[in-house]
Amino acid sequence: MRGKWAVSRVTADLVKADNQFIHPWDDIVKLGKNKRTVIERGDGVYVYDSDGNRLLDGPGGMWCVNIGHGREEMARAIYDQIMRLSYTSPWSLTTGPAVKFSQAIAAEAPGDLNHVFFTTGGSTAVDSALRFVQFYNNVRGKPEKKHIISHKKGYHGSTYLSASVSGKERDRNSLDFVEGLIHHISAPHSLWKAEGQKDSEFLDQCVANLEDCILAVGADRCAVFVAEPILASG
Repeated sequence: MRGKWAVSRVTADLVKADNQFIHPWDDIVKLGKNKRTVIERGDGVYVYDSDGNRLLDGPGGMWCVNIGHGREEMARAIYDQIMRLSYTSPWSLTTGPAVKFSQAIAAEAPGDLNHVFFTTGGSTAVDSALRFVQFYNNVRGKPEKKHIISHKKGYHGSTYLSASVSGKERDRNSLDFVEGLIHHISAPHSLWKAEGQKDSEFLDQCVANLEDCILAVGADRCAVFVAEPILASG
């Protein structure tokens, strides 16, 4: 066990060294001056900082630690797979885990959604899906059918295309985005309902906004509507 002085010294050293690490959405003006909480370990739904404080990991890391920290069965599965095979190119080869995982996802997907394309995260998943739509319409001989409709205040990723589809004002202040192909309509946020407006009336209004956008752009030019069933960052 480390004493309080030793723990605090470790924290101070890490915070000082951390100023070489540019964090997402960092305030560059304060670079080198930030004082951050240093997370040292996790157990279940909790994380522990370098001063020994226990904190509830509410967002689950970044929405990706869904089964909690310190799961031995997960660690063993990762270890076993790495010792067997770390990686092989999916271009013309396949592996048992990839096939089994694809089957498991397809079995849970609705309707005829029974094919799986793996990416590295949410941003690249959205980006890949949008590029699939563009590719699909190109090979169909409809290169003009590329326009994307999305919600204001929605969030869909941080790649160039997925960020362009996102509609959060803060994200759009100082960056460049794809122009001319993306159209944002008002988000179906219940707080924006008119006073006395029924939920059913507000829903009809949101649907009408989407229909109006399709008519304005042209149904023969609209390719996809991107929306979040449950808002997370948006």
